[in-house]
Amino acid sequence: MPSRTARKPNYGRRILWLTVLVVVLFGGYTAGWLWLAGRIEREVDAGLTRVNNGDVVAECLNRRVEGFPMRIGLTCDGLDYQDNGRRIAASAGRFRTAAQLFQPFLTVAQLDGPLRTEAPGMAPLWIDWDDLKASVRLARPLPQRISLQAEGLSVQTDPEEGDPVFLFNAGTMEGHLVPTGDDLNWAGTVNGLEIDQNILGERTLPPLDGASDVTLNGGVPLLLERPGPEGLRGKSGIIHQLQLSADGASISLSGPFSIDQDGLIDAQLTVSWQNTGKLGDVLAGAIPEQGSNIRNILLAIQAGGQTRAPVSINKGRVGFSFFTLAKIPPI
Repeated sequence: MPSRTARKPNYGRRILWLTVLVVVLFGGYTAGWLWLAGRIEREVDAGLTRVNNGDVVAECLNRRVEGFPMRIGLTCDGLDYQDNGRRIAASAGRFRTAAQLFQPFLTVAQLDGPLRTEAPGMAPLWIDWDDLKASVRLARPLPQRISLQAEGLSVQTDPEEGDPVFLFNAGTMEGHLVPTGDDLNWAGTVNGLEIDQNILGERTLPPLDGASDVTLNGGVPLLLERPGPEGLRGKSGIIHQLQLSADGASISLSGPFSIDQDGLIDAQLTVSWQNTGKLGDVLAGAIPEQGSNIRNILLAIQAGGQTRAPVSINKGRVGFSFFTLAKIPPI
């Protein structure tokens, strides 16, 4: 019976084909990365072209796309913006973004300080931080979510314009902006906020912690149009929570609000608090001209077994019980 000789596997050919496949895949991946990098460059060019005109100059200094092979992002050695017509200017340090290729719609950005700003009617500012990061979950027409986190934040007047005046600093701050239909929701926290005596004058405030959760009705079209603060006129919303705490006391506001065409605020709010005695001391230091009234009102309400009360704002005038505590200027 004739013998059969078994054919040995050709490992050399298999390795050759595997090598060719790897080279083709890597070459295609590289070409795709370079195409995406080129598209980012074109999008940035188009954006700067839309912004820049005779009066406005925006620059991303020494711009480049980096991160190959697993990431892709834009890096600028500095940011600069000047609007000569409105006499507004801002500049900051190194800016970089990064998106993982397996999560292309989630972009993380980091900005180095300081941020220097100039605007009419106010002193040039020098804003610095230990760490400032943002994350954006991309979608159209607006991102699904924008988050910002800062550590070691400090604000002062620009020391290059004379002796600096410190304004405030905070240990940590974070905020999240989330569109929901046409409405816009903001939620944020701040810890260790210290306002300098230069701002407070005769008033005093201990270090503050705070939290906010606010919905602006119709805020998405407003954000797309970017009309400035006056665009808030005619808008309304809900304060889900606006809380401040200090020295073991806390106070919280909630309720609907609206802004009329003259920029004046109307609101029907509920204020609640903890630790009446401490809170009275804090508020009396912040509003010394109403200190005795505030203490008396809080103690009277607490004597009735309550730790909450209505607060009304009528055309910018803040009313608590029978007293007008403050007046909010037009927006």
